[in-house]
Amino acid sequence: MKKPTLCVIFGGKSSEYEVSLRSAYGVITHIDTEKYDLVRLGITKIGEWYIFEGENCDILNDTWHKKEVVPVTLDLSKGYLVALDRSVYAIEVDLFLPILHGEYGEDGRIQAIFDVAGVKYVGCGAFCSHICMDKALAKAAAEKNGVSVARGRVVNAKCRMQNAKLIIPPPLETVPLPCSKGGEEGAELDFPLFVKPTMCGSSVGVSRVERVQDLPLAVEKSLQYGKEALVEEFIDGVEVEIGVLETENGLVLSELGTVKHSSVFYDYDTKYKSEENQYLIPAPVGKEVEE
Repeated sequence: MKKPTLCVIFGGKSSEYEVSLRSAYGVITHIDTEKYDLVRLGITKIGEWYIFEGENCDILNDTWHKKEVVPVTLDLSKGYLVALDRSVYAIEVDLFLPILHGEYGEDGRIQAIFDVAGVKYVGCGAFCSHICMDKALAKAAAEKNGVSVARGRVVNAKCRMQNAKLIIPPPLETVPLPCSKGGEEGAELDFPLFVKPTMCGSSVGVSRVERVQDLPLAVEKSLQYGKEALVEEFIDGVEVEIGVLETENGLVLSELGTVKHSSVFYDYDTKYKSEENQYLIPAPVGKEVEE
């Protein structure tokens, strides 16, 4: 009996390209090749698709695209990976496993391509992925369903500072959230604040702002990664994480987890470069919080 062909996708046109390589290396080196025929599909930073046929360590050190690769594209009519040189090279994939972080991978765009091609893939669909990637939309959806969210404002490059306040014209306020000081137009939130791009992950472009004079620079930094940014209040608490997997038999829930670190906040460098983090699973919280 022929083994199903599993295609693991890594890299991508994303600010989190390097993170994807690390994640994909971990996934690829643990896949049971007795059960699956494994295909490794790498996407470069400029969007080139290659079947990679070299050593896994070359993925980890980002030399994979310089070695044993075959340029391919996805045939949207059949769902095959086919060679760009129009040779007979073609792979029929049974299941795609996108290990892509950030833009073009978690935001629903590659999922939409798979939907058009009619192929199976692991993870959420295009619509759900886009909502969850867009922090402003995700917050609005959560709040609509009774979940408490941090107070904040969506801003863009047309917002400006005036009299120590961030002025946000009403037409630009795409997600109207209450202000901490009454909600009147142009009111400022209490400091410290966090400023983050609406469409990035893994703390990319995020700043903690302690003083009003530092707010414009933080907004400018976040807007380097997209057209909008979130300015939000600081919440002093313990962050816990939980994984949820949907199966035919219902939802499978992971243990609660939390990370102890010594940084001002859990920024990109702390998350991926620090060797001092402590990962606590299960998280040391009470039973009521766990439930």
